[in-house]
Amino acid sequence: SSSSSSSSSSGGGSGATALQRQRQVLVNLSWLSVPAGLLLSMSVAVAYVVLLSPPGEAWDMQLAALLYCAGAAIESLVEPLFIIGQANLLTGVRATAEGSAALAKGLVTFALLVWFNCGVVSFGLAQVAYGLTVAVTYLGYFYRTIRKEGHACGYRSLSELLPRRLIDTGAGTDASAGSSGASWLEPSALALAVTFAGQSVFKHLLTEGDKIVLSFGSSLHDQGVYAMSQSYGSLATRLLLQPLEESARLMFSKMGARLQTLEAGAGAEGTTGDAAGEKQAAAERARMH
Repeated sequence: SSSSSSSSSSGGGSGATALQRQRQVLVNLSWLSVPAGLLLSMSVAVAYVVLLSPPGEAWDMQLAALLYCAGAAIESLVEPLFIIGQANLLTGVRATAEGSAALAKGLVTFALLVWFNCGVVSFGLAQVAYGLTVAVTYLGYFYRTIRKEGHACGYRSLSELLPRRLIDTGAGTDASAGSSGASWLEPSALALAVTFAGQSVFKHLLTEGDKIVLSFGSSLHDQGVYAMSQSYGSLATRLLLQPLEESARLMFSKMGARLQTLEAGAGAEGTTGDAAGEKQAAAERARMH
């Protein structure tokens, strides 16, 4: 009896350690988006001002472009919180953040255009307001939830949302990474993230390639007319298909998470539990297909 209780307690401890490591893997990986986002924002800002800005372009156009890049940089600072929220299916936080940010962006644009006559700079300042609203919403949610409930998505303090070395559970980890920089990231998770990042870049080129080409060889007036016609033309499609896409993504995420939980539980229960767990996992796979 004592041996079984000690084995169950050690199993529970190892399970908690593995879960903690899994959370830290997500945190460390999500923080890679911050330097990537800042570097990309600064690169685009410099490239536009130095290379892409037409000769004799008004200063307000360049300022608006720089403000857009600043707004993107602000959003990238809270990208780890967005990724953690998506991994834990916090759809309400995302809806609040994006809805509030869109409202703030519209109000700032209207006020600066109608009351202060700021011209095109109004759109750049509105984008900065959008980024700030998103950042404040996510920071406020995690701070308020941790203060009120003691944790948010399993993280008991804001410091746990910062990158740190991974815990070596002794199973499935790289033993040679104990004191090296590789212990900050899990190779399999990093490889998967790089794969998805490459797919996202390819998708962006496919969907925005026409605008990129136009920016090199067309006037600002032609680009504006094209952007307006394309936006209004695709409005109905986006309104119909985007909710379906978001719902499908969440559904597959939930089913995948449940399948992973069943497989992990089967591995921890022994031979009999393995058979039952594998049977449940097989049924779950059949549902997904």
